[in-house]
Amino acid sequence: MTEVTVVRETLEQSITDLDPPAFQSRLQTRLADGPLTPAVLTVRVARTLEPSADMDACALRGAGVQLTYEGLRLTRSILQGERWDDDNANSYYLDLLAAAVLVSRGYYYLADTGVSEEAVEAARRFGRYQTYDQNGELTDGEYSLEADFVALAVNTGADMALKTVPPSVTAYGESLAQEIGSAPLAGPETALEGVDERIQSLAGRPEVTGAEEYDK
Repeated sequence: MTEVTVVRETLEQSITDLDPPAFQSRLQTRLADGPLTPAVLTVRVARTLEPSADMDACALRGAGVQLTYEGLRLTRSILQGERWDDDNANSYYLDLLAAAVLVSRGYYYLADTGVSEEAVEAARRFGRYQTYDQNGELTDGEYSLEADFVALAVNTGADMALKTVPPSVTAYGESLAQEIGSAPLAGPETALEGVDERIQSLAGRPEVTGAEEYDK
């Protein structure tokens, strides 16, 4: 099976224990509509750095990144749409609950990993910058949720494969985040073109630690 297929199935399975069924269906729809780039990138990085890494285990780690991203992306949509003024308050509150559940479930899959604190900090940054945005204090290009989660996905994949995140991998993740990490986030087929080769090259040259070489 392809990475996209495994990731999609893992995401579907990650919330099958949630009730009632209508709420679970709401979450499934949300996950199906979003770009799978963070999760697929996590798997790509892990299996490029360690080809023997188990696909299902990598997909589960990628699901942690994806679920957290989707929860925060939904929160952003709610805030930008100012939906608390809508007549349909029930839908607003259900989406608030859905966002919280997605983030919580994402944290669960990233717990006890080397990137758990980074995931929490990404959510904190999101909260801070949303406050700045609401107050009119956020300038264009100052913050990107997508960029944070591209970088997190790279680090999560490396942590999965190597049990550590070398500085050179972090630098590459930051560079890739600047390259593709804008909203709306492109799908993995487009956004991740050439990533395997670049990670493989990086793995073969551990002395490379700067991001500048990857700004192409």
